[in-house]
Amino acid sequence: MNSRRSNKIIINVGNPLIGEAPARVEAAVLAFAEANGLMGIHPLLLTGAMISMNPEEFRDVPGLTTQQIAALERENTMTFWDQTKELRTTIFTCAIAAIVQGWDQSSINGANLRWPHDLGIHIGSPNGSDTGKSTRDLWIFALINAAPFLFGAICGSWLCDPFSFKGGRRFAICFSGIFCFFSTIGSAFVGTWQQLLACRVLLGIGMGAKASIVPVYAAEIVPAHIRGSVVMNWQVCDALGILLGFSANLAFYNITPLSWRLQLAAPCIPAIPLLCLIYTCPESPRFLIKRERFRDAYKSLLYLNETPLQAARDLYLIHAQNLAEIDSYNLRAAKRPAILQRQGAPNLVASAPANPLQDGIELGEITIHSREANGPAAARTLNPWRDLQEFWEAPGFWIKFYQLFTVQRMATSLLAAAVLMIAQQLCGVNVIAFYSSTIFSSGDTTGPRKELNALWVGWGFGLTNFLAAFPAYLIIDKGGRRPLLLATIPILAISLIAAAFSFKIPEGSKAHNPVIFLFVIIFTIFYSVGLGPAPFTYSAEVFPQGHREVGMSFAVFCNFLGAGILSLTVPFIIDKLPLTSLMGLFAGLNVVAWVLIFFLVYETKQAQLEEMRRIFSVTTIDYIKYQFFEGLPWIWRYIITLGQTPGIPPPYRFRRARNQANAP
Repeated sequence: MNSRRSNKIIINVGNPLIGEAPARVEAAVLAFAEANGLMGIHPLLLTGAMISMNPEEFRDVPGLTTQQIAALERENTMTFWDQTKELRTTIFTCAIAAIVQGWDQSSINGANLRWPHDLGIHIGSPNGSDTGKSTRDLWIFALINAAPFLFGAICGSWLCDPFSFKGGRRFAICFSGIFCFFSTIGSAFVGTWQQLLACRVLLGIGMGAKASIVPVYAAEIVPAHIRGSVVMNWQVCDALGILLGFSANLAFYNITPLSWRLQLAAPCIPAIPLLCLIYTCPESPRFLIKRERFRDAYKSLLYLNETPLQAARDLYLIHAQNLAEIDSYNLRAAKRPAILQRQGAPNLVASAPANPLQDGIELGEITIHSREANGPAAARTLNPWRDLQEFWEAPGFWIKFYQLFTVQRMATSLLAAAVLMIAQQLCGVNVIAFYSSTIFSSGDTTGPRKELNALWVGWGFGLTNFLAAFPAYLIIDKGGRRPLLLATIPILAISLIAAAFSFKIPEGSKAHNPVIFLFVIIFTIFYSVGLGPAPFTYSAEVFPQGHREVGMSFAVFCNFLGAGILSLTVPFIIDKLPLTSLMGLFAGLNVVAWVLIFFLVYETKQAQLEEMRRIFSVTTIDYIKYQFFEGLPWIWRYIITLGQTPGIPPPYRFRRARNQANAP
C-alpha cells in the first residue's frame, strides 16, 4: 500500500535545463534568439544556457573570461552594497513605499484623540472633554478607522493584476502612490465625517494596491540568496513608517486645533520621493518575460546583474522555467509542446535591420515587430487605462483566480500564504498599533497629560517594532521562515497573557502602566522578528510567475480584511470586555496561529522563485502527515537532547528517500 501511494508523488526540479542534451539546448537557444530578435546576444545566451545546465561546474564551460568567472563565483555571496547601483536604487524605492504604508497606518492613531470631537462624533474622550457616547457614533468612529483596510481588501488589493497587466509593476506602484498622496492631503481639509470617510476609502485603495505589488516587485528583481531580507524591507520600513507616524503625532499634538489634520496629512511627505523615483528603477524582468518582451527584459537584467553574461543566462533560464511550469500544469497543453521544442514567442517576428536601443545596449541588427500593433514593440506606447477593459473582459484573470483554488501547486501555496496573512492579524499587533491611544489612556492621570502618555506609549511601540526587526535580516534567509515563526509565536502568546494579568494591577499604582508596557514591548520585539516580516515576504515568493499578482492580491485581501474587521470590532470589544479578557483572547489566537503554521506553511528559504513548484509539489494532506509523523517527534527529540538531534530533510526529499526504501 505504501509503495502504491508513494508512486503518486512527483518530485519536480527547478531547472529544466539540467540533464538535457547539449545539442538540444543549443538548438532551443538558437530558435529562441531567432524568434525574438536576440541574435545579437546569441553567444551570450548559449553560454548562459550551458552554465545553467550544470551550475556547480560553470568553470568547465569553454570561453569564459576571468571577469565572468569572478562574477559567477561571487554572485551568491554579494551583499546589498555589492549589488549594482540600479538594484540598490530599486530596493531603496521599495523601502520608501513601505514607509508610506506604515505612516498611513499610524497617523490615525494620534488623530483619534481629537477628530471625533471636531467632527461631531461622540465616543467619549480620555481628557473628559466629551463624556457622551452613542452606538451610532461608535460605529462611525470604527468605520473610519477600518475603512482603509476594508476597501484595501475589497478594491485596492485586486488592482495589482490589471494595472500590472499592461502598465507593468512600476505603473501599479505609481498609481498606488498617487492615491496615497492625494487622499492624505484631502484628509487635512475635511469638514464632515463623511468627507473624512471618503478620503480614508481612497487611501485604502492605494494602500491595498501598494501592499500587493511592492513585495512582488522586490521579490522579482533580487537574487535568491538575499530575497528574504530584501522583501523583508517591506515590514522593516513599514515599521519605520509607523514610528515616523507616531513621531508626527507627538510633534503636532500641541498645534491645536490643527493637530489631527496635520497628523493625517503628514504621510504625504514620503509619497513625494516615491513618485519621483519609481520610474528611475528598471521594470521587473520576470514581468517582461511573462509578457514576452524579451529585449526589454534583457535591458532590465543588465541593470540588475554585474555582467551581460549573467543577464543573458537569467533571461533564458527564467523563460525556460516559466514554460516548464506552464507545461507541468497543462494549462496550455494544446498550444505549448515540450519546453525544448518551443522557445519562441507567438506574437513576435524578426525583420529588417534597425538601430540599436537608445540607451546604448547593443542587441544586434534586428528589430522586433508585433502583429497586434503598428510599429516596433520596443517603441510602442502602452495605454494602461485603455487596456483595463480588455483585461477585465479577457478570461485570463478569472481563469487564474479559479486555478489558484483548483491546481494543487497553487492551492497549496495559496493556503500557506493565507494562513500567514491571517496569523499576522490573529496575533493582536494591530490592536496595539491602531488603538494604543485608547487602550493605554488609563491610569492616575487626567486631561491632556493622559493623551500625551498614550501617544508616548504608541511611539515606544513604533520604535521597538522598527529596531527589533533588524535581527530578522540575519535569520530569515539562513534560518528560514518556518523556524523563525514557530520559535517566536509562543512568546507572543506568553507576553500577552502576562500583559492581561498586569491589567489587574490597580490603576492608581505607579507600576500599572510600566508593567503593561514592559510586556507589550516584549510582545513587539518577537513580533517584529517573526510574524512581522514573514507573511509579506512569503506571499510574494510562493506563487508561480503567471499567477503571482492574483495570488498576492488574494493574500493581501486576507490580511487587510482581517485588519479591517479588527479595526471595526475592537472599539466595541474594548467597550464591552475588560482589557484582561481582550489580551487573553489574542493570546489564545496566537496558539491557533502556531498550530496552523506548523501544519500548513512550507519552508522556502534560498529557493529560486521558479523552483517553488518543487517545494509545493507535496500536497497539503501529505505535508500534514509529514509534520505529524516526522516533525512533531523531531521537536520532542530536539527538546530532550537539548538541540543535539540532527535535522530531518524537507518533505520532498523525505518522500523520495521513503519511496526508494519502499521500492522492491
